Amino acid sequence: MDEDKHSTLLLKDGRILSYAEYGDPHGLPMIGFHGMPGSRLFMKAFGNAAQAAGVRLIAPERPGYGYSSAHQRFLLANLLTQLDFLDEQIAEVDARMEAILAQLPPFQEAVRLLDTIPGVSRQLAILIVAEIGVDMSRFPSDRQITAWAGVAPGNHETGGKQRSGKARQGNKHLQRGLVLAAHAAAKSKHNYLRAMYHRLSARRGKARAAVAVERTILQAAYFMLKRGEEYHDLGENYLDQLDRTHTTKRLVKRLQALGYIVTLQETIPVVGASQPYVGVNPLPLAT
Repeated sequence: MDEDKHSTLLLKDGRILSYAEYGDPHGLPMIGFHGMPGSRLFMKAFGNAAQAAGVRLIAPERPGYGYSSAHQRFLLANLLTQLDFLDEQIAEVDARMEAILAQLPPFQEAVRLLDTIPGVSRQLAILIVAEIGVDMSRFPSDRQITAWAGVAPGNHETGGKQRSGKARQGNKHLQRGLVLAAHAAAKSKHNYLRAMYHRLSARRGKARAAVAVERTILQAAYFMLKRGEEYHDLGENYLDQLDRTHTTKRLVKRLQALGYIVTLQETIPVVGASQPYVGVNPLPLAT
């Protein structure tokens, strides 16, 4: 058979499989497949042998080569169609939620307030408001709402000593939202929540640091809704300023451990200069 002559099959999943036949058209069917991209043409070299042996040699073409369609391309196109459908569904749900919020001014204002917290998107703000409501009088304190949500430390006391315990079970939907918010806040820049996460993760691990940020976000949401105020960030240096002496000693020790002689001198108070000047001798300590 001529190399330009080929046949095609439409498979159930929508792919096209191209193939050619060599040898005896009425002989014993045998499939010849080679790993080379031109498998259909490669098998032509065995046409005469197949004819002599009374074999009908069927040579399919690899997916994505020649006249055969690419399976991966088909799958990607199928996935893109599914993504477009999901995007449309998400847009419809978002539009529906916005329409409902427009009819509930207190809830709409609560969502606007919580949307100012670092790491809390509008969708997460809607989730938080949907779970805790807008009336914070139901919770006597921020500790009670964090305990109810399951982001408060567990109570583990033995031998008269208070030990670290696992957080109790709480609202799973709210917990999932707070987890997303905590990790988003940790990846943001220049804010208190990010500084808190990285400060705690270095000592207690990322999981506990995330729970601490979750609790702080929920506490902030509690007071914001209770007072009707937007979020006021404490600043990324707030924790350092709480214990300036301890922070200074810790950083000096780290520099000394690297082999430097460190001298500290207070700067003259000027606008924009609130940190002490640190003079570092680049010469390593004598051994």
